[in-house]
Amino acid sequence: MVQRVRLRYRQCRDSVRQGLLPLKSVSNIVLPPQRPLSLNRLIFLLSFFNSKYFDFISLLSKRRS
Repeated sequence: MVQRVRLRYRQCRDSVRQGLLPLKSVSNIVLPPQRPLSLNRLIFLLSFFNSKYFDFISLLSKRRS
C-alpha cells in the first residue's frame, strides 16, 4: 500500500513540476477519493509517508499563494 502511494505520489509530483496537472486533482491521484482532502491534510499525509519530499510540499505552497 505504502509503495503504491509513493509511486503515485512521485508521478503526481513530476506532473505538477512540469505544469501538466492542476493542484485540484492532486489529492484524487495520490490517494483514492474516499473523501475529499484539503490540501493541508494531503500535505500532512504525503510528508508522513516520506519526509524527503518536502521540496514538493514547498513547491505546492508556492503555487498556492
